[in-house]
Amino acid sequence: MERPLPEPSRSEAVKADRDTHDGVATLVAAPTPQAKSVRVNITLPADVLDEVGRYAEARGLTRSRFRARAAKREIAT
Repeated sequence: MERPLPEPSRSEAVKADRDTHDGVATLVAAPTPQAKSVRVNITLPADVLDEVGRYAEARGLTRSRFRARAAKREIAT
């Protein structure tokens, strides 16, 4: 079950707390909220779609998730 992230503690509050005053502050990357999914129709050759399906299934992905990852990788290059 996904829970919302708590509000970050202010460094002054951490330093004032006797249980954490000698701790070390660390920055962590918070996950970004996922964008709403939108259904689209695409046309692919049947052999490519079959290959995508086998590849994705072998890795525990849906074809849609695989295509989204592939698109993001391509855009990033």
